[in-house]
Amino acid sequence: WLKCTFGFEILPTLASGVHCCSPHMATAGHHVEEVQQIEAGLQEGQASACCCPSGELVVRALSGAEVLRLPRSMVTGVSVLALMRLVRAALALADTPRAAMGVHLAAVGTKLLCGSDALDKLWFADCQSVEVSMVLEPTMTHDDISQAADTFLDAVGTCDCDIVCAWLAHIDLETHACLVVLASALLSRTLAAFASYCELDEVRARQGSAYVDVILAFARQCPFRLVREDGNRETFLRTFLDLFQFEFETEVSKQPLDPDKMRSIMRLLGHLFNQRKTSTNSVKAVGQALNDLVGPQRGEEFRLECEVEVDCACELLYLISPRLQERLDGITILSHVRNRLKDLRPNHPYIRVLDVGTPCGGQANLEK
Repeated sequence: WLKCTFGFEILPTLASGVHCCSPHMATAGHHVEEVQQIEAGLQEGQASACCCPSGELVVRALSGAEVLRLPRSMVTGVSVLALMRLVRAALALADTPRAAMGVHLAAVGTKLLCGSDALDKLWFADCQSVEVSMVLEPTMTHDDISQAADTFLDAVGTCDCDIVCAWLAHIDLETHACLVVLASALLSRTLAAFASYCELDEVRARQGSAYVDVILAFARQCPFRLVREDGNRETFLRTFLDLFQFEFETEVSKQPLDPDKMRSIMRLLGHLFNQRKTSTNSVKAVGQALNDLVGPQRGEEFRLECEVEVDCACELLYLISPRLQERLDGITILSHVRNRLKDLRPNHPYIRVLDVGTPCGGQANLEK
C-alpha cells in the first residue's frame, strides 16, 4: 500500500504481516494537504517528475535498515512532522509495536529535526540524496501519544476495528495524563467525523459510528485503571466520558451556540447511548443533557432565540427515542421533553410528528 501510493520502498522484514488498508489512511489527519501533495505529485507521472529537483530522501533505522524512500520531488514543501506521521504509518502497517514508540528523525551528523522544519532545508546545492535516521525511544511524550493516536485513527472506517484497537493498545500509557491525551485525540476526531454525519448518506454515517465502535472496543480491551492526581483510579472510558461531558457543558454555556459543533456532540451522545447497555444512569445522563439544552431554567428570553437548541434536542431525540421507550423512566423523559419542545417551537417539523407511541413514524417523516 505505501509503495503503490507514496513510492515507499519497505524492507521485507517490515512488510511482513502488513494488513490491507485503504490508500487514504494517512490522509485523514492534521496534515492532509501535505500528504495529498505527495499523492498529486505521484499521479502526475514521469513527464512532470523530470522537471522537478532530482534526488531521493531515505529514512533508515539506526541499525542501517532502510525504512522508506521518497523521491525529492514528492517532499517539496512537506514538513518533518508529516514525514514522521508517514514513518509511523509504515511501522503500523507492518504490525509492529515500534509504531507506538517515541519516533524522532535526525539528519546524518546533525541534531534531531524539529517537526515544523521543511524537508527542503535538508538538501544542499550539490547533493542528490539525503539520508535521515529514525530514532525510536521506548518512552513516549504527550506529543508522541497524540501523533501516534492521530496516525492510527486515520485508519478508522477503512481498517477493522480490532486492528485499530490493537495499534492503540501498543501506546504506552504510564500515567493518567497520558490517558487524557489519548482520550482527547479520540474525542476530537470523533466529533470531527460526526460534524459531517448524515443518516441518509451511508458512507458519512458509517464513519461517525466507526469511531464509536473503536471507543467502546478499546474500553473493553483495556479496562485498566490509572491513578489521577487526586489519588482516584479511572478507566479509559470514564476519562473519555468526563472529557465529553466537559465539552458539552462548555458548548452549552456559549452564546450563541456553534450549531455544527453542538449537533456533532448530540450525534455522538446518541450513538454512545444506543450502543451501550441502557441503564438508569445512562437515561439520567441524556435527560440531564436535554434539560441543560432546552429546560425551563433557561428563562423566558430563551424563547426568542432557541432554534439551534431545539434543533439539537430533536437531533438527539431522533437517535435515542426508540431506546428510551424501552424503559418507564425513558418514556417519562420523552413526554416532558416533547411538551417543552412543543411549547418552544410548536411548528418545528420534527416536533409535529414526535409521538411517544410511534417514534419510527417521526423518524420517517423527518427523513422526508
